[in-house]
Amino acid sequence: MRRSNLLLTRAETELRMSAADAGGRVALRAMADGDGRYLLNMAEQIAALPEQTPPMDPGALSELLARAPRCTTRIGRSITI
Repeated sequence: MRRSNLLLTRAETELRMSAADAGGRVALRAMADGDGRYLLNMAEQIAALPEQTPPMDPGALSELLARAPRCTTRIGRSITI
């Protein structure tokens, strides 16, 4: 949990990600479930939104991120890109 906090804080700073409110950040960490790459991918998707996008709550973030395409790795693991 502590590392995901660090990753998300760093992503917010580096990517200038402001489209997630406090509840949204908690939801992002929960959705990532310890997978730092997945957390960073979600942060990049959020950072790509227009700057005027208002902060999103957990429901809006889930809806946005659910639209992301799924693919399968070489070992058969399903991932979101």
